[in-house]
Amino acid sequence: MVQGVGFRQTVIQIAQHFELCGRVKNLPNGTVELSAEGDKEKVDSFLKLVQDRFHDNITDIKVNIISSLGYVDYNIDY
Repeated sequence: MVQGVGFRQTVIQIAQHFELCGRVKNLPNGTVELSAEGDKEKVDSFLKLVQDRFHDNITDIKVNIISSLGYVDYNIDY
């Protein structure tokens, strides 16, 4: 549960720091989905920093590698 901890806004700031594109979205089942596009090393560093920053709020992480979806910036998707 990441409600009330500034998760989505912080994820955007971290993604911008690494110059990544993508989105962060709360899903109906209470989980959060992150999409990140960019250099593999930057994406890995982004995910590590998100995990480190929110270690008390994250209970499970699943990573799927897919083809680019063509994001041009990083946003909150509602």
